[in-house]
Amino acid sequence: MEGLGFELKREASLGILTRDVVKSSAIEGESLDPEEVRSSIARRLGLDIAGLVPASRDVEGIVEMMLDAT
Repeated sequence: MEGLGFELKREASLGILTRDVVKSSAIEGESLDPEEVRSSIARRLGLDIAGLVPASRDVEGIVEMMLDAT
């Protein structure tokens, strides 16, 4: 990760967090849209990324809970 640079580190972290939230929710029987999860995480982390989609209230709540837990 050190050799990749700041931008690629952010993208990698965002991708990992997105997969973690989606997979953790799937274990609980909840199917989440990965794009909504990605958008919610990016907004919460203050990342300026083009093409963010609006996230539902449910997704926002789950993302908030998961980020608080980590």
